[in-house]
Amino acid sequence: MQDLEHDNSVDMWNKYYASKRGNSIFEKAVHLARKKYFKGTFAETVIKLSGKSTSYLETGAGTAQTLDYICKKTGARCVGVEKTPRAYEIGKNIAKECEIILGDALKLPLPNKSVETSYSLGLFEHFSKEEQKKFLSEQARVTKKTVIIEVPTRSPHMITIMWFNRNIRKLKGVWADDELFTKSYFKNKFPKLKFKYHLSVSSLFMTCWFVLKPEDIELFLRENHFPRS
Repeated sequence: MQDLEHDNSVDMWNKYYASKRGNSIFEKAVHLARKKYFKGTFAETVIKLSGKSTSYLETGAGTAQTLDYICKKTGARCVGVEKTPRAYEIGKNIAKECEIILGDALKLPLPNKSVETSYSLGLFEHFSKEEQKKFLSEQARVTKKTVIIEVPTRSPHMITIMWFNRNIRKLKGVWADDELFTKSYFKNKFPKLKFKYHLSVSSLFMTCWFVLKPEDIELFLRENHFPRS
């Protein structure tokens, strides 16, 4: 099991969105790539994996570019929850037709079963295992139909990027100490939790996706005696 300590602090995320972590060229390149390419790629994957949905929640919405794309493409009700003040303010200006809420992924400010599809992009890997269970619990609580989790895949180029940022740039947090996933790694970490797996070719094999049903998450958590949200 990977045992890196994850920096998931608001301060780290604020610096990331401001491109102020050390030499900012890498962060600026990442933000540009998301704006020009990955927002659409991720959005189309979410739409494909969710099937027809009338409402979407993005937990950890960041600057809400993907959420805005989904809203404009589908016409569905779209809600974003983001804990980082800087990203929240940017997201409100970008996704004007979406509901952008300042809130915590581990205590979502939403009623039970209030959206059909919930998804997260590059968020799950920044939590501890117990926090990940809480995250899953909250996703299942607010979601009626489909929970989608996108995480970085454990591929040679992703391992190299993380190593470089952690050891050469001396960074902590996103793109440095991310937990990297494979299908078998997720299965071993959460035994008996049912899921469908999707490896994203369009994201250059940098990410993989886990698609879950809320009822399967709830069953898994009950069987593991995890307190309900």
